[in-house]
Amino acid sequence: MQIADFATFANCNYLCMENATNPLSSITDLSFLKVYASGNSMLMKQFVETFLSKTPVAIEELETSFRNRDFHSLSRIAHSLKPQLSYVGIAAGTPLIIEIEENAKSQPDPVLIESKISELKELLNRAYDELKETLTHP
Repeated sequence: MQIADFATFANCNYLCMENATNPLSSITDLSFLKVYASGNSMLMKQFVETFLSKTPVAIEELETSFRNRDFHSLSRIAHSLKPQLSYVGIAAGTPLIIEIEENAKSQPDPVLIESKISELKELLNRAYDELKETLTHP
């Protein structure tokens, strides 16, 4: 990612945080992805498809790390999910991921982590539905 792209990414991430506080808004915001792909709908579609196929696998790995109490791996996986969520504008996921990552790094609280993973999964399931809809009705 070039510096200009990163500035756009950071700006979109900040602006997308507004969706996190408005429960009536959509879960996803593809504004950054549209800019990043220069409006190329095929490239956007490819990224969304990749997100839809790889993110559930990462969530499974996150849960496996949690069950195994492998907090180092848990933190690493959570960290890797942050940019993925930002690319598709799942702003409400950012605080959850950060809390999971930071808690796993410091003094892990399994009850808190399990709760945040559950919230994240629920959010992502709704986001997956939205993203699938954008693939069928661009």
